[in-house]
Amino acid sequence: MPRIARTFALLAAALVAALPGRAAAHEERPAEFPDGSGSVPVYRPMIAEPNIVVCKRNSGRRIRSIGDGDLRQVNRELLASCDFKHLQDAVNAVKQQGTTIYVLPGTYREEPYRDEPKCAEALGEGTLSYEEQLNCPHAQNLVGIFGDSKPGDDKRRCDAAVCNLQIEGTGDDPEDVLFTGGFNKEGDWAKIHGIRGDRADGLYVKNLTIELFHGNAIYILETDGFVIDDVVARYNDEYGFLTFA
Repeated sequence: MPRIARTFALLAAALVAALPGRAAAHEERPAEFPDGSGSVPVYRPMIAEPNIVVCKRNSGRRIRSIGDGDLRQVNRELLASCDFKHLQDAVNAVKQQGTTIYVLPGTYREEPYRDEPKCAEALGEGTLSYEEQLNCPHAQNLVGIFGDSKPGDDKRRCDAAVCNLQIEGTGDDPEDVLFTGGFNKEGDWAKIHGIRGDRADGLYVKNLTIELFHGNAIYILETDGFVIDDVVARYNDEYGFLTFA
C-alpha cells in the first residue's frame, strides 16, 4: 500500500456524546491555495543534521525498554544532546530550513502552551486570519508551525526557518511518543487543534500518537508538500487529520 494511503488509515473518532465540550464544527478562514511549485518532502533517516532533540524526564527509562538494539542505541545518542522538554520550544528554536526535530519516548502535554494566552482575549472565538494565528499561535493550537514570516505583503510563501521541518518520534512504536490534549479543570477541551502546520511547506510528521482535541489532532493548511507517516490520531471531536489547500 502506498505510504500516504497507509498513513491515513486511522481512527477519526467523534465523541460528541461521550466527552465534554462543544460539538459544533470549527470554522476556518478562507484558504489561499499554494501555487503548486512545492514537492512532497523526502524522509531524512536518523540521525539527520541539523537536528534538535526533545525528551522527557523518563525518556531514559523508556529508551531502555526499546526492543530494537540499534534503535535503542540511536535513542541513547540523541538523549545525550536533548535540550528541550516541549516540542513547541524546539520549533521556536529552529534556525535553519531542513531541520529535523527528534522527539524521544514520553508523554508530551506541552504545559506552557495549554492555557489560553493573554493575546487570545482580543480575538474572541471563531475564524482567525493567518496573521492572527501567527501572532497568537496558542489561542487555538497546542503546537503551532508557521512558515510564512511576512504575511503582510499579501503573498503566500514559506520563508521561515521552520520550512521543510521534519518531526519524528524515535520509539519503536507510534504510541511510544504521545501528544495529548484532553481537558482543563472546568471540563472543557484544553485546545482546539494539536499540531498545526500553516503555510509550512515540506512538513514531515512521523511515528507518533496524538489524541484528545476538540478540533483536529494534526491540522495542515495552505501547505505545499507534506507527509504524515506512521501517525496515530485518536479520540478527537472532529478529525484525526485535517489537511486542505
